[in-house]
Amino acid sequence: MLGYLATFIISMVPIIELRGAIPVAVFTFHLTYFEAFIISFIRKYNSSLFYSKIYKTNI
Repeated sequence: MLGYLATFIISMVPIIELRGAIPVAVFTFHLTYFEAFIISFIRKYNSSLFYSKIYKTNI
């Protein structure tokens, strides 16, 4: 559970995002590549939906 939460939080950092969250999840928390990608992607997708509502754009 800690690995999932840490991956989610690391993927929130604008500079690091997916490029940093996936290796940390795989090598530090021993998650699979698929789990790390899905957790990071869900966070990234949610933020894009949030920003599209604020700026009135269509995705």
